[in-house]
Amino acid sequence: MLSVIIPTYGRTSSLDRLLKALRSQTLKDIEIIVVDQNREGFLTAALSDHLGMVRHIRVDEPNVSLARNVGFVSSSGSQILFLDDDMSPDLEFCAKGAGLLTKFAQVNCLCALVYTSVAELEAIRAVDHTDATWYSRTFGLSKPGVPSWYQKRNMTGRRISGAEIYEVKDCPSGATFFSKSFFARSGGFDEILFRYARTAEDQELFSRMYGRGMRMWFARDLTVYHDHDSPGGCDLRSGDYWLTRERCVKAWAFRHRVH
Repeated sequence: MLSVIIPTYGRTSSLDRLLKALRSQTLKDIEIIVVDQNREGFLTAALSDHLGMVRHIRVDEPNVSLARNVGFVSSSGSQILFLDDDMSPDLEFCAKGAGLLTKFAQVNCLCALVYTSVAELEAIRAVDHTDATWYSRTFGLSKPGVPSWYQKRNMTGRRISGAEIYEVKDCPSGATFFSKSFFARSGGFDEILFRYARTAEDQELFSRMYGRGMRMWFARDLTVYHDHDSPGGCDLRSGDYWLTRERCVKAWAFRHRVH
């Protein structure tokens, strides 16, 4: 079974769209866990059509790390998918990700290619994807076919033979598959970091994992649409620039001190 864990905050329309997409997946052995960080009753209307297929869990504070950890503890599947509430997967997304985890024994953490427009996805697919010559928002924007500094830093150069699967050191966590036992070994997301800085929880987790020899992989053909303009979610998107910058610096300092 695949357990899909969705932390949600301040969103209803994109969450409803995501849940409808998950109901239509070709992979049917799915457990959907919605971890609600909103005030009580906020999601009542949005979830009314999905209550029969969704496990609805509430947490008392907006903390995505806490929400993901709570969802993980409550999950039943041998495979886990952390999926943000502003993602729109295609019908084969869950089957592809779960299938790759099953097919490749060395792959226990698999990141999807996240795109924000059809034009961006077409540009990604149009270039030669050998080594690190592709680009996407997943690893920082650059010109088509030219790896950015962020890509170069996070690509290790290792690739699974015969597959478009690359080893990476870091990746956003909004659409990431794990084997359950592998994620349990990681220790989970750092709830204190998010409470302190409200950002960088995924980079901290992956830094910690990589330092322990736990390897992460990126699958170019595993794609998911990110509605970057969807209202709600993290207040870093709509907050004051200097507040956002301060929080990012605090998160960096936290990671540096810990690691």
